[in-house]
Amino acid sequence: MIAQPETSKTYSLDDYLEFETAYSSRRALRQTRRETVDFSGI
Repeated sequence: MIAQPETSKTYSLDDYLEFETAYSSRRALRQTRRETVDFSGI
C-alpha cells in the first residue's frame, strides 16, 4: 500500500483504485526497464 496524500480523503473509492492501478503499472514498467538496463549492462 502506498502512502496517501491528505487530499485522498476526498477521493471516491473508484478514483483511488484507478490511481493505485495506474501507479502500480508505472512502477512495474520502471522496474522492468531498470532490470533490462541492468541485465544489458552486465
